[in-house]
Amino acid sequence: MRVLHVINTVEIGGGGEHLLRLTPGLKGFGFDSQVVAGRDGPYAGRLRALGIPVTVLGHMNAGSVPGLARAFLRMRSDLTHLHGSRSGLLGSLAGQLARSARLVYTAHAFSFKRHLPRTLHIGTVLAERLICRLADAVICLSQEDARAAAGLGIRPRRLKVIPNGIDPAPFTTARGLRGKLGIDPGTAVIGMIGRLVEDKDPLTFVRAVAEVSRQLSDARFLLVGDGPLRGVVEREARNLGVGDRLMITGIRNDVPELLATLDVVVLTSRWEGLPLIVLEAMASGRPIVCSKIPTLAEIVQEGVTGRLVPPGDVAGFADAIVALCTNRTLRLSLGAAAHEYVARTFPLRRMIEQTADLYAEVLNAPRGSRLTQTTSSDLRA
Repeated sequence: MRVLHVINTVEIGGGGEHLLRLTPGLKGFGFDSQVVAGRDGPYAGRLRALGIPVTVLGHMNAGSVPGLARAFLRMRSDLTHLHGSRSGLLGSLAGQLARSARLVYTAHAFSFKRHLPRTLHIGTVLAERLICRLADAVICLSQEDARAAAGLGIRPRRLKVIPNGIDPAPFTTARGLRGKLGIDPGTAVIGMIGRLVEDKDPLTFVRAVAEVSRQLSDARFLLVGDGPLRGVVEREARNLGVGDRLMITGIRNDVPELLATLDVVVLTSRWEGLPLIVLEAMASGRPIVCSKIPTLAEIVQEGVTGRLVPPGDVAGFADAIVALCTNRTLRLSLGAAAHEYVARTFPLRRMIEQTADLYAEVLNAPRGSRLTQTTSSDLRA
């Protein structure tokens, strides 16, 4: 069976990483994948190296719908899997034009959950409702996203929670980069890995760095990623006097080694789906300090596998970081519990199996049938 995956971009980010882990594994279940992306990026080459064909359109906007429809007709897939809100909307419309294969939509993070102006919020709700109405199945990465969808009246034909999966092996065997980065072995290192965009709120991390620096004079900090806020972040670091202690690395491909370098991992996001970096940090045995938002609170247990802090609470983040950096026993205990939890709860093979099972169910169902819906009260991961 042939599956066409449609995604806005194969630049560095959660969606591309998800495809990199999902598509090779689907081969073992009889599903051959190919990818259509709006924008090019590093993941295109990595997918091609794994034998996954990638076509880049150059853009993903309203004008892309006819081109997507032609791609659907040309590639003759048995099933089309749409990833993310933009691809979901444009791909579902293109699917109607092409009268193409069955559609599965993964809402990597529902766009209506972002902090948006009222008019834009209403627009995103209507768009997500349309996507879910046109799709044969909708995959949510978390129970929280499934509940939020049901709460807004989104009733797809089949709603399924399939969390991201991870192979812990690369993260348990990785060696740190302290020597290469010029950091002494005994120095506390705190880091955040993610795109420098508003949703990730990197300025809260920078401000927490300034607070922590007042208490831990030898600590060093890494901010791994790039994005439109990089200039703002760099200026804030200079203004707060921590520019020499905070290393902003840009995009890196050695995440396991970077995580092995850190004592504490931080994520200050205000909006997330089920971020892979949290699972990766836990797999590496590092305690995480992250925002107390519903999707993160679903996977990080306060005081057991990490610490949860209200979004934007600079002092709260700083206090949690200092508490972990100054208590090695607590830090190691939370890290060990995090590793055990993620290995047990988020295995990569389970994610691939559940996705393949859903594909088979969609393909075997009569076209146009209204299949039994799963409500928020009886969802199971």
